[in-house]
Amino acid sequence: MDSTSFQLPSSYAKVFKGFGGGGSESGVKIQLEYELLSGEFLGMTADHATSNDAKYGQERTKTLQAQDLVLRDLGYHDIGDLENIAQCKAYYISRIRWNTQVYQKGEAGNWILLHIESLTKNLEEGETLELPEVYIGLKYKHRTRLLLYRLKQNEWEKRLEHHEKMKKKMPKSANKVNLLVTNTSSEKLPATEVYAFYSLRWQIEILFKTWKSIFRIHVSKRIKLERFQCHLYGQLLRLCLVASVTYQMRRLLWEKQGKEMSELKCAYMV
Repeated sequence: MDSTSFQLPSSYAKVFKGFGGGGSESGVKIQLEYELLSGEFLGMTADHATSNDAKYGQERTKTLQAQDLVLRDLGYHDIGDLENIAQCKAYYISRIRWNTQVYQKGEAGNWILLHIESLTKNLEEGETLELPEVYIGLKYKHRTRLLLYRLKQNEWEKRLEHHEKMKKKMPKSANKVNLLVTNTSSEKLPATEVYAFYSLRWQIEILFKTWKSIFRIHVSKRIKLERFQCHLYGQLLRLCLVASVTYQMRRLLWEKQGKEMSELKCAYMV
């Protein structure tokens, strides 16, 4: 699950509100939930650029079924929502913020606050530290499994490059250590594989790249709002069809010849 956004002419601000200030008065954010195994779009909406990612994630949680695995980035992180996912008997891998309160239970049943900086101080690049049972959040005390992963240099550079392309500022709290929580067991998903699974979330970023580089979804002329809406929703329908076709192309190529083809190349062919 992820979102992409772009600016619009200020005359659309009543329907598609932007951030204002140094940005545009009007903008649209497209939310997408993508099923990696089937290539299906499970959910897609076009809303204000200011719409809240976490709230969208909470709405999508209501559609989960037992045994589903969801990958959530920081923008969608909400401890109460993680609790809801677990109650659905589904699984999650989610990043959490550095200022999240993390506790362990003492022998006397008391809460012991952990200092993440101390725990990660001696982590080497590519190394993972696992805490199999912790409790996160000042309010919820959600029981989960915490993994601390120090990014390799090439992974850190990739993140910096992504922020630069998206014209996002790196947060002051940005760190080379990822804090990941999951309710999967170590038997089902060993600590050394959790970050690799979470990294599959980048597939959705590749989709967004094709939307903008090939289909130019972010480019809009100054036309009437109603005409723009027809154009936008038509484009989204088109992208659904393209994604379905490209997924089948890539799947058949892999099954018959054992070869992979990039999403970008498939989209060009379609």
